[in-house]
Amino acid sequence: MSRLDNSEDFQDKHREILVQGCAQFNFTLPANFTEKTEKFLKLLNHWNKIHNLTAIRNCEEQIYLHIFDCLAALPYAENSLLNNPTVSEQISVADIGSGAGFPGLVWAIAKPNWKIFTVESAHKKASFLQEAKRHLELANTTVIAHRVEDWKIEENIDLIVARAVANADKFLEQAGHLINHNNCLGMMKARSEEKITNPAFQKINCEKISVPKLDAERIWIEIRRSTKN
Repeated sequence: MSRLDNSEDFQDKHREILVQGCAQFNFTLPANFTEKTEKFLKLLNHWNKIHNLTAIRNCEEQIYLHIFDCLAALPYAENSLLNNPTVSEQISVADIGSGAGFPGLVWAIAKPNWKIFTVESAHKKASFLQEAKRHLELANTTVIAHRVEDWKIEENIDLIVARAVANADKFLEQAGHLINHNNCLGMMKARSEEKITNPAFQKINCEKISVPKLDAERIWIEIRRSTKN
C-alpha cells in the first residue's frame, strides 16, 4: 500500500475499510468490534496530538498496519494455545511492551472472554492504556505499568506475546521468567530470520501470516522452554 496523507480524523471511509477488512478474516468477531475499534483509534489519535504514542498517525494506515496486522495473528495465537499441555479455564495473555495496545487492546476487544495483561513501562503509554481500558470498558484487561523484568505474577500466563521485538535473545533475558513448560511465547515479526541461542528456549514453529490488503511479510514465531530445562 502507498504512503498516505497525515490526516488524523476517523471518517466514514475508514469505517468502511475496517468493516470490509474484518469480513475477510476466517473467524467471528464480536458484534461491537468495529464500534470499539473506531473509539480506540479516535482516542489514540487524540492522544497522539500531544504524545508520541505511535509513528503511524494516519487512520487508514493504522487500520492496515496495526488493527488488521494484530487480528491476522489471532488464529496463530490460538493454535499455539492448543499446543499447551494445560490451558487456564479463562485464557490469559500477556502483551509485553504493549506500547499503544498492539496487539493487547485489539485482542481484548476481539476476545472479551480472554484475560489480557498489557505490560508497558513507559509512563505516557501506560497512562494511555489505562485510559483506553476505561474508555472502551475493557473489563478483561489489566494494565501493568512496570518493566517486565520487575513483573512478578503468581498465576500462570497461557501465552506471552511480543510484537516487533528486535532481538529474541534479549527479550528472553527480560521476560524468560514468565515462560514455563505449560505456556509459550508468540513473537509477531516482520522477518523469519530469528535465532535463539539461549539453550533454555527453543523455536518450535515459524509461520507466515497473511494480512488483508498488506503486501508485506509477517511471521508468527512460537518459542517454548526447552524440555531439558
